[in-house]
Amino acid sequence: QRLLARDPQFRWLHFWELMQPCPPPNQSNSTKDTRIQAAQKLTHSYNTIAPAISTAHFIDAEIPEEDNHLFEHAFASIIFQLQAYIPSYGTWLRSQNMLSQYQYFREQLQLLSWHWPGRWLLKAPVHLRYLEELLSVFPDACIVQIHRDPCEVMPSICSLAAIVRSIYSDRVDLLEIGQEWLNIIEHAFKYGRSFRNQQTTTSIYDVSYRDLLSDPLKTIHGIYDFFGDRLRLEAVNGMQEWLKDNPQRKYGYHRYSLKQFGLTEAIVQDRFC
Repeated sequence: QRLLARDPQFRWLHFWELMQPCPPPNQSNSTKDTRIQAAQKLTHSYNTIAPAISTAHFIDAEIPEEDNHLFEHAFASIIFQLQAYIPSYGTWLRSQNMLSQYQYFREQLQLLSWHWPGRWLLKAPVHLRYLEELLSVFPDACIVQIHRDPCEVMPSICSLAAIVRSIYSDRVDLLEIGQEWLNIIEHAFKYGRSFRNQQTTTSIYDVSYRDLLSDPLKTIHGIYDFFGDRLRLEAVNGMQEWLKDNPQRKYGYHRYSLKQFGLTEAIVQDRFC
């Protein structure tokens, strides 16, 4: 997302907007918005309490961020499951038809577009679980799905959950996190696969995570070609600059393993077969 965000045609969500989307920001004086300072204080506190968060998912007030936080305002967000272990909330969230929450998500984007127009560039892996609702509210959405080995995905998301949870709680149970997030990710994966098998006409472009890492610009060209977009020189130059300034482990090495969370390759492979 942060690579694609270097294309000037796109309008993306800043962390500070996600925290406080109202009143709508104005593009002409956005750098003076007082919400930026408030978001900077929040990210500073995160990094002070849990320095490892930057290696797992770097957050800054003024760079593109996942849109999960807008669903917090509807009290239906996976962010809450990152922050705390509340099984009853997870059960409730899984049972929800998220159509009304996606409609509210759209209304928030409309508000944010009022004085700052552009083509929205959004990202949240959780959308895989709600493709039907997403496409009902955004029927012209162009979707890019990244595919990564679940044996790499699971310890990565579990590690992020453990880091975030340590900010909000003195109790962090790694084995508990392993089981909880194995169930969450498996549920999203199987729903997404089932939906795609039934909706073969949906416009979704598949990208290999390894291909993205090995040749980012080739992958970007593939995305634009698939959706019939024009990749302008200005955007390419911006993306090349971003890649130069942001090597994969710029903020440190995110270390994790399946064993930390009571998982094995056999267990994960069996759940994602």
